[in-house]
Amino acid sequence: MSRLPPALWTPERPPAKRDVWLLGAAVILAWVSLAEAGSTAWPWVAAGFVANALVIGPLAGSVVGRRVGDALRALDPLVGKAVALSVVALVAVVFIEVFPEPIGSAVAAGGCVFIALSLATNAVLKVGRNEATPN
Repeated sequence: MSRLPPALWTPERPPAKRDVWLLGAAVILAWVSLAEAGSTAWPWVAAGFVANALVIGPLAGSVVGRRVGDALRALDPLVGKAVALSVVALVAVVFIEVFPEPIGSAVAAGGCVFIALSLATNAVLKVGRNEATPN
């Protein structure tokens, strides 16, 4: 069984200031979502964590994932980001409407925890090799 290259799990660029802001936002959103979900929702938190890990890792590295990524990068940067953000928002709204309340908050918390850990790992790995950028 082959291992996934680290580039699939962390950004292919050094960490920037926006990553610090995103890390802070992910931690705050995870905290708020965990408070709403309560203590009985830990399996759903784990499900959100694993789902995000799959989307960012193996699914992004698949043929379809690479094709979608290339198509978004081929667009104007602002349009590509707007399309990606719209898809994320659409999935979130559909998920919140389909599943009962504690489940949606717990899955969101798990996703935010994964994003925060991914960004923190990227910062530690890249800063340790002096690859960080000030922007």
